[in-house]
Amino acid sequence: KAINQGVDILEMDLRVSKDGVVFVFHDEEMRNHSNCRGYVHRLESSYIKNCKYKTTQHSIPTFEEVLKFVDGRVIVNAE
Repeated sequence: KAINQGVDILEMDLRVSKDGVVFVFHDEEMRNHSNCRGYVHRLESSYIKNCKYKTTQHSIPTFEEVLKFVDGRVIVNAE
């Protein structure tokens, strides 16, 4: 949505799962923004992949998925 609105930079927070997969997710704990519970760093990626954002019901993306989707169209500021 942001790319379609013409943004130049996307800022995103990164969290690493227990098995080393990098996800784009704001908080360390999942309960406030998703239908899942637990700290991202304590959860397996297979569990996180089944989680959905509360507001949109979209899946929690991996950083790799976001980079493929963005495909150089904007600058990614990953924290």
